Amino acid sequence: MRAGAYAVWRGEVFASKKVNSSVYLYLPSSRPCPEGFEKHPQRGWSRKVHISEVERRFSVTTTAVWRGHRVDVRYVEDNKAAIIGKSDRPGDAPKHPSILVEPYGDWQVLVPVYELTEVVERYHESI
Repeated sequence: MRAGAYAVWRGEVFASKKVNSSVYLYLPSSRPCPEGFEKHPQRGWSRKVHISEVERRFSVTTTAVWRGHRVDVRYVEDNKAAIIGKSDRPGDAPKHPSILVEPYGDWQVLVPVYELTEVVERYHESI
């Protein structure tokens, strides 16, 4: 499952972020550190490359159902999905020990990918 921005570099797909003429490539820390990558405080391993080195960029918008609630998947890393959802009232959010509920019923939580059902991925080519 994928969600977020991606770049293909040297034939491999990486989670990514474009900043000006550069693309930051990310790999989860569960993988060995590839040559030329360095430790990133939140994203495992990272490497900055010039956009001209990237073969292709695309994004994935993913929706799913978690515990009966329709959710948007923000990103997926190490078989965990960061999801966000909305309930009519804050008290209607699913019960989970690490769920973060914000005003107006918005909530977010990190869950194992296998808990998601009815997953729909939509791919979008980047310019």
